[in-house]
Amino acid sequence: TGITPAVSAEAAKITETACRVAKEHGLTISCDLNYRKKLWSREEANKAMTELTIPAGVTSIGLQAFMNCFKVKEWILPEKLTSIGEQAFAWCSGFSSVVIPEGVTTIDKQAFEGCSSLKKVTLPESLTFIGEDAFFGCSSLETVEYNGNEEQWNSINKAYNDTLLSANIVFLGEPEVAVDYEYYINADGK
Repeated sequence: TGITPAVSAEAAKITETACRVAKEHGLTISCDLNYRKKLWSREEANKAMTELTIPAGVTSIGLQAFMNCFKVKEWILPEKLTSIGEQAFAWCSGFSSVVIPEGVTTIDKQAFEGCSSLKKVTLPESLTFIGEDAFFGCSSLETVEYNGNEEQWNSINKAYNDTLLSANIVFLGEPEVAVDYEYYINADGK
């Protein structure tokens, strides 16, 4: 749990070792990483459990699953992912970009709230719903890359997402415009 590494430096080392051994043996573990401010300082928490891998078979990231994991610099989300739950990555201020994989249809409310270092997010064409304030407090957000076209983007339910909608939206799925040039030769050969 998030409590175990907070008990002592030794407990933090044991927890990290247990996680690594489980990974080496192909075991999937569940771990509550919510920051417990009554048990340790941010500086102490910042040193523990900085390497996190979300297993390839994970299809849903639940409520507050990684909330306050402010030390993590990069999130690599599994290809089979279909939904990101409420406040799943809230207050994770250590990363600057994230790619949401194709297949994700739902990003729940406040999923990335307070991710103040987030500058760029890539969203899949499969996305149909972005919950209220999903990117609220992402004060550095500059660019949103969307793998669909503008018409598809406009069909996504994304009410109350001013921070997201204020960013530069780049449509990666826009069809290429084919230009057919015809050359005419005038009577004088030009």
